[in-house]
Amino acid sequence: IFNVPLFGREWDLHALIGGSLLLIIGAQLVGLGLCAHTYATTSRGMRDRWFDRARAKWRLEHGLTLGTAIASLGLVILGVIVVDWIGRGFGSLSQERTAIAAASLLVLGTQIVFCSFLLSILGTSRSE
Repeated sequence: IFNVPLFGREWDLHALIGGSLLLIIGAQLVGLGLCAHTYATTSRGMRDRWFDRARAKWRLEHGLTLGTAIASLGLVILGVIVVDWIGRGFGSLSQERTAIAAASLLVLGTQIVFCSFLLSILGTSRSE
């Protein structure tokens, strides 16, 4: 399922690991950017109409729901892998690709949950 033919080659496990790494780093960078922008708008008096509208629409609960759903999907997939592995007598795992994808979902969901908490804390102005 994860074999991708590109430039006459099959990009398999190593490309999946690299893509997973880039996904996690990218999510972390987006979270950092959102947190920095939130800090600038609430603590430094900067105004951004688009960002203010987005903050009014997206609340802590939205981030918690999204992050929990993504992390839960990763946990369920990992659970299925572990149950299958136990059923095989703890032998060879043989589901490395699925485990990498599930672990990436778990990490991504966890990042979204904690970034949502931090954004909520930073978004609370001192006057509130």
